[in-house]
Amino acid sequence: MVGRRDSDEPINFWSGDTSLKDKIKDIKGYNVEMAGLYKNCAFFFGLNGILFVIFPAAGIVTLVFGCTAGIYLAYRVYKRILGKYS
Repeated sequence: MVGRRDSDEPINFWSGDTSLKDKIKDIKGYNVEMAGLYKNCAFFFGLNGILFVIFPAAGIVTLVFGCTAGIYLAYRVYKRILGKYS
């Protein structure tokens, strides 16, 4: 996904979603915010990996949180971004 932030194609949240190009009015702004969302998710899971190495039980708990509530929160942020740029 290197360079997708500056692309003329919108970054997808769901794999295979091809309907975004017709929905998004400001693709550059949308892509910048989506890249930020994905960076935040990657940062969380990267820290979770480090935590898992140091404290395995805490790593498992935060991984479960990230894969349940975290995905829901990421989806909510995505819907906000989509609403802002649609």
